[in-house]
Amino acid sequence: MPLDTSNPFATRSDLEYELPRFALIKDEHYLPAFYAGCEEQLAEVEAIIASGEPTFENTLVAMEKSGQLLTRMLMVFYNKSSSDTSDALIAIEEELAPKLSAHSDSIRLNPALFARIKSLYEKRESLGLNEEDANLLEKYYTDFIHAGANLTEAQRETLKGLNEELSKLQTQFDKSVLADTNDLAVTVDDVKDLDGLSENEIAACAAAAKDRGLEGKYLITAVNFSGHPLLASLKNRELRKKLMENSLMKANRDNEHDTKKILVEMSLLRAKRAKLFGVNNHAEYSLLTSTAKSPVNVHKMLRQIAPAAIRNAKAEAADLQKAIGTE
Repeated sequence: MPLDTSNPFATRSDLEYELPRFALIKDEHYLPAFYAGCEEQLAEVEAIIASGEPTFENTLVAMEKSGQLLTRMLMVFYNKSSSDTSDALIAIEEELAPKLSAHSDSIRLNPALFARIKSLYEKRESLGLNEEDANLLEKYYTDFIHAGANLTEAQRETLKGLNEELSKLQTQFDKSVLADTNDLAVTVDDVKDLDGLSENEIAACAAAAKDRGLEGKYLITAVNFSGHPLLASLKNRELRKKLMENSLMKANRDNEHDTKKILVEMSLLRAKRAKLFGVNNHAEYSLLTSTAKSPVNVHKMLRQIAPAAIRNAKAEAADLQKAIGTE
């Protein structure tokens, strides 16, 4: 059904560069826009399939223009959920992820749509396309093949199930990592231990502690990557050590947020998917559309850069040891 016009996603933003009006967007706006966007794009795809003899305009240009509502919603949602998430957004993503996977597969594994793209690809030399349009056609054909459009009907159905399960597991993984990241924040009682930080950084630590009900204390929240940005400024060596240790143990503590079982399940499902495409493993499958093309080429490049990387690592280790000796 059409999206209520009161939903901020219902129309394109009138801000410069069509930047979203974040102040108007509430949690309750995401799912209605998602479902309406999926419905709208599927209708657009059906219109493309029914548009007569395939041409570049009525197939590829039309595909490029499809799904605008869904794209608007997803760009805002994933920007928000990756930078300022909440329990509500996590719950939305858990509902959304498998359905988005199914929606994408319903398009990329649609045999009638792929037949149109394939027919254009096979006669691409006679279409008189410029370089940009030719590249677009190449990309669509390659992406659809990589998505499984050329598989048998039975294989496509199996693939849909694998993709849906993988999307669920990926959401569970992200949820667990986020929960453990929050749990591994370091509480500091004495402001003197924050020596080296700027006034703004100290104020941010105080605000973070207050948000967690730790009035009068300081909280150094963990980040998604292992090298915490405050490590370069903090002078307290024990505090730096604690931050680094917490960063490295994230989601790997054999607690309720541990991700090892999830990763094993994902690996097994990825291996099954790779077999559907006739390759040996997930690495081969994932590299099919990359510049490297194969794990062999990746390892070849790594072997070329490894000696220089080792030299740099040893030089950095010597510099760090020298700095440690001055403390």
